Amino acid sequence: MQLARHQKANGSSEAVPDEKYIAGEALDHWLAGSSTTPDALSWLLYELSRPENALRQQRLQQELRAASITPESPPHIHDLTKLTYLDCVLRETLRRHPPTPFSLTRKARSGGMTVDGHFVPGGARVSVQSVSLHMDPDVFHEPNDWNPERWDISRASPQFKDMQKSFWPFGSGPRMCIGMQ
Repeated sequence: MQLARHQKANGSSEAVPDEKYIAGEALDHWLAGSSTTPDALSWLLYELSRPENALRQQRLQQELRAASITPESPPHIHDLTKLTYLDCVLRETLRRHPPTPFSLTRKARSGGMTVDGHFVPGGARVSVQSVSLHMDPDVFHEPNDWNPERWDISRASPQFKDMQKSFWPFGSGPRMCIGMQ
């Protein structure tokens, strides 16, 4: 709505060319979130409901109760940063079950580049799947296991930094999914 008002008041620009562009962007965001969010939440509930995760479910419930979060009293945005175990559960769910498991294709820079000792010519299409990164046993010990506690470490630790570098459920760079926010 704000973009439409701005475009109407100020006219078209390179950033916002016309109303069709605005409608396309709005539809893109709506469609992108219409399946990925429910898919991620379904996997989260599935993992928590498994008998071997009963203690994790209790720990999460305790954290939510301690923050006075109930169905009748949802959290304020500033409260979310205090929910550290919920963050671990969400990260691990997105790592183990990324909502967009397909490849994200890009073109190599003109002039080419060298990646891990291999030359990639300029203009070549390259891609990577988040699943490939998320299941690397050198970064995520026992990668097939759903283990939220792997994220329950200091964010300054080398292990956390390595995991964060390989955590890619939203892509990265200027085309990163806005859903991360």
